Order: sequence, then C-alpha cells, then structure tokens
Amino acid sequence: MNNIYDNGTRMLGQVGKIKQYNDKLYREKAIEEEQWLELVKELVWYKDTDIVSINYDNGMGMVIENWEQKDIIKECE
Repeated sequence: MNNIYDNGTRMLGQVGKIKQYNDKLYREKAIEEEQWLELVKELVWYKDTDIVSINYDNGMGMVIENWEQKDIIKECE
C-alpha cells in the first residue's frame, strides 16, 4: 500500500509510512509533541509492513485494527 488515507476520523495505511508521516508532521510543527508521541507509542507494537486502520476520533482513545502479511489474499499491481 503506497498511500495513506484519512477521512477526518480514521487513518488507513502501512505502519512504516504512517510513522514517517507522523514524524514529518511533528518536525514541521503541524502537530504537538503529545499527539506525535501518542501515535509513536501505539505503532511500536506493529511491524512496518502491517496495514492499520486508526480510529483517532473515538471518545475512549485511539482504536487500531491491523492486517498482517498473512492476511493477504491476492496481490494486485
């Protein structure tokens, strides 16, 4: 998955690319350190190749669903 998608309440993408994007936002001062660190702490549990859906609009905190390499059912180009 080459893109990161965000509809205002959820973010979808590959963990490695989301980490890079999160770091970029922090370096550019587009997000606060607290927001950056919250996502860093959550994503440390996933492999960079995992695909995740992050619901960051949940009132009880961030909810992450993930798909791993083993979950691939068809390779597309």
